[in-house]
Amino acid sequence: MVGGPFEQATRSRGTEQFMIDLAWDARFAHTLLGKLTDVAIGMWDAQLSAIGDLVDVVCQGDDLGMQSGLQVSPKMYREFVKPCHERIFSFIHSKTKAKVFLHSCGSVYSIIPDLIDMGVDILNPVQVGAWNMGLERLKTEFGKDICFWGGGIDIQKLPFMTLEEVEMAVRHSLEVMAPGGGYVFAATHNILPETPGEKIHAAYMTAVRSRGHDGVTRGLERSQ
Repeated sequence: MVGGPFEQATRSRGTEQFMIDLAWDARFAHTLLGKLTDVAIGMWDAQLSAIGDLVDVVCQGDDLGMQSGLQVSPKMYREFVKPCHERIFSFIHSKTKAKVFLHSCGSVYSIIPDLIDMGVDILNPVQVGAWNMGLERLKTEFGKDICFWGGGIDIQKLPFMTLEEVEMAVRHSLEVMAPGGGYVFAATHNILPETPGEKIHAAYMTAVRSRGHDGVTRGLERSQ
């Protein structure tokens, strides 16, 4: 149930064919996305009816981004996918007080205001190597309105970084994102298997040590 309607549509039809559907057969694309949204809501209904008062965060996935931007234009997202997301997030909020967490890889900068408007509380991951996903920009423009979960370690670069570069990157992410709260330190995604263990250890231990810095500590305390 983690995959959202856009992601499930590309799996059902194949990515190339679904892109053709969006461009050439809007009626079919709307119908397919609507049915997949119905399924997602049905599954959330079953889950949250049982555990809605026991969880703090509810995680919905829907991979929308690429390295260079959205897989579709922001206009097409708002026409086809946003109404589906609005239905899902509204339903989740009606069933639980838990925070809504959306997972989407890649650059989703262009629709972050839409996500905030729909009631997304947390965006994961912060793929810092993707277009317009730099930490400073995200914190400045959206830090008061949405929590960023991840971005502390760029898994695409981690295997090739020195230990010193790892430590510097982690300290920088905390210095930028932690003050004021609304940040969960984590990797941008699953750490790649070829990453040396000592680099992973260095990243997380640097994060632990950085909690002792005044500005970072205050920010982390407010985000907990």
